[in-house]
Amino acid sequence: MTRFKLGAEAAALLHHPNIVPIYSIGWQDGQPFFTMPLIDGSTLAHHVQAFMGKPRKAASLMEKLARAVHHAHERGVLHRDLKPANILIDSAGEPHVTDFGLARILTRQERVTVTGSILGTSSYVAPELLGGKPNALTVLCDVYSLSIVLYELLCGSPPFKDLTPLREFRRACEDEARFPQAAVLTSATDLRTICLKGLSKDPRQRYKSALDLAEDLRRYLDGKPIRARPASAFERAAKLAKRGPGSPCFWGECWCW
Repeated sequence: MTRFKLGAEAAALLHHPNIVPIYSIGWQDGQPFFTMPLIDGSTLAHHVQAFMGKPRKAASLMEKLARAVHHAHERGVLHRDLKPANILIDSAGEPHVTDFGLARILTRQERVTVTGSILGTSSYVAPELLGGKPNALTVLCDVYSLSIVLYELLCGSPPFKDLTPLREFRRACEDEARFPQAAVLTSATDLRTICLKGLSKDPRQRYKSALDLAEDLRRYLDGKPIRARPASAFERAAKLAKRGPGSPCFWGECWCW
């Protein structure tokens, strides 16, 4: 019940064209409720295949989503469960972030989870949250999740999709994201670099904000040089060495600015 109330209150703080607004919060016959507009459409999860092979279309959608998430971050709200199933696509093709049920208002101290528990969907959770570190929950976690969504639009599924959440968590911590050969042929190099920067294991190597991610996506769409850059051969070799012998090769990786 507390989580329901906090999620509704978090969404009520936000007023952005790409976020589903909350009109009111109340109680009826002992049950909580909130009202929101009806979005005529379906979730992004039903449209993923329509973006494969269309990198500019994917980048345009993700720019809007990143700006919407930045709007939430500016007001102290972390979503914590960004994924295609929590993004609605209306009849005009516009995206709308919804379902703030796991949102966290940064200015508050309420604890509504069990110590050591992991909230979110395993395929989209930032690796730093898997270690249970109390200070790991930052805007960079949402930046990571946005980058997972971008990867899924380009490749058709998340990079660490597995049969069980436990294996997904382990792969998210240990494996580097890599593009399948087919995706390499159909996705623009700069967009892959943007995506992989957002998926950096080290939060410090990601975009510093959802706005920075949005701005680099805009540079890509405008044909301008992006700020992210691919890792050098030396940097890729160093990462492979850290992971030990027998580690698989992967297609490209981004590094810091």
